[in-house]
Order: sequence, then C-alpha cells, then structure tokens
Amino acid sequence: MENSIEKWRAYFDSANTDIFDIIENTIEVATWIVQSQKIFGEVLRIKEILDNSEEQPEALLIESLRRLQLMAISVETLKFTKVGKSVNGLRKHGSKQVRDLVKTLLWNWKNMMDAWFDATQAIADAEVEPKSVETSIIENEEEERVPSTPLDERSNRIEMKKLY
Repeated sequence: MENSIEKWRAYFDSANTDIFDIIENTIEVATWIVQSQKIFGEVLRIKEILDNSEEQPEALLIESLRRLQLMAISVETLKFTKVGKSVNGLRKHGSKQVRDLVKTLLWNWKNMMDAWFDATQAIADAEVEPKSVETSIIENEEEERVPSTPLDERSNRIEMKKLY
C-alpha cells in the first residue's frame, strides 16, 4: 500500500503546477472566508442593536450605522442578514443624524444592488445564444438542452425591495 504522502506527491506532480502556488491560493481563500465570517458576525451584532433601537442610546445607533457604512458588505450578506430591514426601520427615528445615516446607507446599498442586478443581467444576456446562430439538427439530437429562463429585471428589483 502506497504511503499517503506519496499519493499527495504524485497528485501534485501530475497537476503541472507549483505546490507553493496552490498553498498561496488556499491561504487567500481561507483568509477571505475568515474575513467574510467576521463581517457577517459583525453585521448580525449591529442588526440586533438596530432591532432594539428603542432601548439603545442615540450614540450607539450612530456608531453602529457608521460601522455599517465602513464595512464591505456583500449582496449575499445583505440578503442573509436582512440588515436592510433593520436599517430601514430607523428612517423615521427622532434623531436627524440617525435619519441621515440611514438615508445614506440605504441609498448606497440600493446603488450596489442595482449594479449587482445589472451585472447579473449582462451575464445572463451574454449566455443567451443569438437567434442568428442556428445549431444543426444533429447537434440538437445529440445534446438536449433545457433553455434557462432569462432573468426578469422587474422581479429582481422587487426582490431587492424585500431586503428593506
């Protein structure tokens, strides 16, 4: 039976790549995962503060909203945490400073979501085969393809509204 280190050595030798490149890429992915988890956890912590805004001092709300402004929050984090709904709940807060921060955050997130939807639509459009390119009957018989439904921009915009 072959030694497990020998199995790995053979695997990496056959990959035609430098082991150190693989290790470096693995470290980068692991770092990204750790950072994403920290951001996700911090967003959830802030969401809890915002959800209990009546019990929180104004200074804590302002600090929490500012932290959200400084964070590199992804579309996925916004979706999963639903922090947009918590922030939106403060639109009519008694403090003008809180209201202004809320307005700025929501405006920035809306622009980010619009850009994300536009990019998603562009990718979907690029994947659609032009009608001028016809495939032969033989190709169609050999390969049955189920067409994917094009993204509906309106439904994406409606979905975005659910985040707030």
